[in-house]
Amino acid sequence: LEARPHTFRYGNGSSDVSTRKVQFPVFLSGKELRMRVHVVPGDVPLLISKQFLKGLGAQLDLQLNMIHFNKAGVSVKLVEKRDGSYQLNLLDKEPPAPQETPEVDILGVLHETAEDKHNVAYTVKNDQSDTDTDESDDGGVQGVMPASVRKELKTNLTEVL
Repeated sequence: LEARPHTFRYGNGSSDVSTRKVQFPVFLSGKELRMRVHVVPGDVPLLISKQFLKGLGAQLDLQLNMIHFNKAGVSVKLVEKRDGSYQLNLLDKEPPAPQETPEVDILGVLHETAEDKHNVAYTVKNDQSDTDTDESDDGGVQGVMPASVRKELKTNLTEVL
């Protein structure tokens, strides 16, 4: 890669000038990506730039010590060092284990919901009067519903069921 010198300033006030630029593969949760880095003289750890992080849509979750790379579709556990800094495993070639998700019987839930609705009965009138409710003999609620509300309710229930 083209080697244009770049000056890096650190939090302690010191600085280094890069001598060259290299590109190499990195693996995050089994996903291979390419990373370009500047090489500086001395014993400096690999520091990931904001440009790289923004480019991958990175979001830090400091509560769970995770970083989510939204554009790459991966989440990675951060390793917190004793000095408080974070490290990433850039050689994690293993994809994440599949997550177990409970199966839900949607039809059974809809059937139960439909049965619950039978506990409420409505007396429908074709006028625009307000809704009144009274207790019925079977313990359900009986209501007077305007025709326009009944039609809207029927349409909404048909869409759902």
